[in-house]
Amino acid sequence: SDPTVKNCFRIYSIQGEHIHESTPDNVEIRRFKQRVRDRCRQELSSPRTIYEDELMKGKYSAGMLAVLPTFYNMRK
Repeated sequence: SDPTVKNCFRIYSIQGEHIHESTPDNVEIRRFKQRVRDRCRQELSSPRTIYEDELMKGKYSAGMLAVLPTFYNMRK
């Protein structure tokens, strides 16, 4: 190993606001999850029914449906 070469590693920690825009898919996923959670807190319908209803109301593309969480993953 060459003694004149210095290995410099910097670790950056970002706290607070992010410095890049979220992808549109990530934004929509967060909105979908929040709508389902809000409705589950406010309504007497079963969570599965609310989840399926929100899927139908969203009229999502096949690509978006592929990245949305499943009902079971929403429980995490």
